[in-house]
Amino acid sequence: MLKPSDYVRKTLNPFDRLGDILVSLGYIDRKTLEKFVYQKQEEIQKSNKLRSSIEELVSEDRGHFLASYHSHYLGEVLVEAKLITHKQLKEALHLQEDIKFPNIPKNKIVLLSEILHKISRSRNLYSVLNLVMNYCNKVVDAEASTLFLHNKEKNALIFNVTTGDKKNMIIEKEMPANEGIAGWVFQNDKSTIVNDAASDKRVCKSFDKKTGFKARNILCVPVRVNYKPEGALEVLNKIGNKSFSKKDECLLNILSNQIGVHMENRVLVEELDYRANQVEKEKNKYQKLYSEKENLLNQLSQAYEQLKSHQKEHLEASRFKGIGILAAGAAHDFNNTLTAILGQVETFTLKELKKNNQLSEKGVEALRNTFKGIVELCIQAKHLTSSLLRLGKREVIKKEPVNIESFLLEVIKPLERQFSTRGIHLRKVFLSDIPPIILDKGHINDLITNIVVNALNAIEQRQLRLRELHQNPEMNFTIEVNQKDHSLILEFIDTGIGISPDNIEKVFDPFFSTKKQTAEKGTGLGLTMVRRIVGLYNGHINIHSVTQEMIDSDHKTYSKKQCGTTITIQIPMVKATQEQLESQEETDLFTQSKEALIYIAEDEKYIKDFLCTVIPELGFYQVEGFDNGQLLLEAIKVKIPDLIITDIQMPEMDGLTLCREINRICHANKPTIIISTGKSEKDNLEPFFALGIQEVLEKPYQTKELENKINKVLFKT
Repeated sequence: MLKPSDYVRKTLNPFDRLGDILVSLGYIDRKTLEKFVYQKQEEIQKSNKLRSSIEELVSEDRGHFLASYHSHYLGEVLVEAKLITHKQLKEALHLQEDIKFPNIPKNKIVLLSEILHKISRSRNLYSVLNLVMNYCNKVVDAEASTLFLHNKEKNALIFNVTTGDKKNMIIEKEMPANEGIAGWVFQNDKSTIVNDAASDKRVCKSFDKKTGFKARNILCVPVRVNYKPEGALEVLNKIGNKSFSKKDECLLNILSNQIGVHMENRVLVEELDYRANQVEKEKNKYQKLYSEKENLLNQLSQAYEQLKSHQKEHLEASRFKGIGILAAGAAHDFNNTLTAILGQVETFTLKELKKNNQLSEKGVEALRNTFKGIVELCIQAKHLTSSLLRLGKREVIKKEPVNIESFLLEVIKPLERQFSTRGIHLRKVFLSDIPPIILDKGHINDLITNIVVNALNAIEQRQLRLRELHQNPEMNFTIEVNQKDHSLILEFIDTGIGISPDNIEKVFDPFFSTKKQTAEKGTGLGLTMVRRIVGLYNGHINIHSVTQEMIDSDHKTYSKKQCGTTITIQIPMVKATQEQLESQEETDLFTQSKEALIYIAEDEKYIKDFLCTVIPELGFYQVEGFDNGQLLLEAIKVKIPDLIITDIQMPEMDGLTLCREINRICHANKPTIIISTGKSEKDNLEPFFALGIQEVLEKPYQTKELENKINKVLFKT
């Protein structure tokens, strides 16, 4: 026989009628049941098989109408109508068989109905507990009542809510989960009636001592949540020296079930709230990740576009310089030719104008217009030549002392990222200590840049070819600096695609290029300009190259060699005098700008990376970036820079705190500071002005604005 505790999760009304039990179990609602029974009653009355009333089927006062047969009949028609299932009917019938509701007085039913009505309107668990406990004694006519709830961590029964004369004495108390009548009920999940507490061994004597309340008789029922006991509801001492009965047990079970239902609801609500919070957190997490991804993609796209723009500008500058050098070589003869043309045209025009008697007015006018047009065309050609010359101007060597090692590092630094992004290992080897020598920095910069760009292209072409063959060998580019026989030796070694023997001699020709005919194809002036610069110094250039075709066709000769090109440049050295070195220190602001140390404090990574990339391209090669003011401040303690560009709003240490700390640490040797902000209209700049900081760089700003601001504060230009 299945027990009620196996099925009842909701409060059963105190009637052993099948319809009420099905409603109490939650398998059908009362409105649906009444409507169905009414329809069935009409059918039965018409067939004269069974005459009954709705009251006899579902009302509170219908006697013993629904006996076993009629209960089965009601259940069968409900199953037939698909309002309940066979399994649900079986559960209800077993429950009906087990629960033998006694005849309960009407006043108790009214009181119980009042309690249930109030409970149904309450949404708060603690309000329900207080309500049940306040009415508990009245329902069963007891002197006191106690609610025990199980604490799993302590494995104890806690007296959460109590009533009666001694209620203040047992609030917040606890007892082991296996002691006393409440412990027995909790452990065994069974109700019990103890009408002689003194002789029952299960009664905990210390409980009476602890509470000061002597138990005469006890009624205790389990409190269940999700079929499992979670506590016990206990009442003490039936009023009038009477004993507790099955009626009392039934009523107390109803109240206990109400507590269990509301506790279960609270658990469900808490679980739903928890899950809702988790869902919201996950949603916010993914939204944040999505926003960060979108932001990162936007930053990456912007950085990529900026990089392409800088690369394009750099390549265009190199091309224009090459054109300028070629223009410089032809400018003298070209200008002489233009002068001769103008002279001849002018002479011819004057001669023709002297023959006025032989020319009509229209003829004279036409001659003058022709002369005017030729002059304008010559002037345009002259302007074009001047424009080309302004791109190069390399005919005269600007003699200045150069530390070749540091200068080479400065030239290479803006190009290092191009090597790293292509997976190319860049090596710089200085084989000897070379003193400052006299060179033109512009010439050497163009020379190194053109060779490096060509090497990058050659290595990239080989990488593409090897990837098609599913190969990925290590790629290298090496720059070696040495001196030999009073000459500067620069050697550039790449592992690129190589130059065929047929093209070795052609690479110095203007506009010759081994690159494919694409939009990215160079001007073919790079090595032309390199050879011209080397020639200006009476130097020599040599190229040695190996291609894969050469290796494949002659393994014996090239067995220990790999693809690539080596360019060796030899330039006679002229050492700088002490006077030249001192003069340079006093007058050369361009050199000073390159030696200026600049610190950047910026928490936005892409802005910091942009500044650390673009500032060296402006000639300020000593640049260090920091994520916040604290990191920059630590660096200042080691070395004070010439200039600091700092954001205002940063984590760890903001811009204002940083500036105050700098003023405190650097007394006499204070660095120049530029503050950078994207909210100039909102930020309070007065504290910065009070510290003597006047320069503000408003975001967003362009490279030219940045350059002008740096030049202004460093060199007062």
